[in-house]
Amino acid sequence: MVELHIILSIFLLCLLSFFDIIIFNEEILLTLCFLSFLFYCFNTLSESVFSSFESRAAKFEDDLLLSFGVTNTTLIADFSSHSKMRSFVENFTILMASLSQFLSQCAVFLEYKPS
Repeated sequence: MVELHIILSIFLLCLLSFFDIIIFNEEILLTLCFLSFLFYCFNTLSESVFSSFESRAAKFEDDLLLSFGVTNTTLIADFSSHSKMRSFVENFTILMASLSQFLSQCAVFLEYKPS
């Protein structure tokens, strides 16, 4: 089927050039050469380019997953340290409130003088 398209394209090109619809100047020749080059590259290099893109995509994916893992570990460690610090601050606040209450009660008892 591809050969039929190529044969019809060549026939159409010859017919158009015979009736001077397409005039071959340097721009047209350069365009035809470029299109031929693209067609050749697409047919011969498509597998190697595809495998190159696949390997790059796999490398980017691995780098992204590694970065995600490091970020995840860092966030978990930060959360754990903040949680421990919050617990410490809450316990320290309770301890300080208890200590100030104890000292105020001691002051009240020390001020008491029996008659």
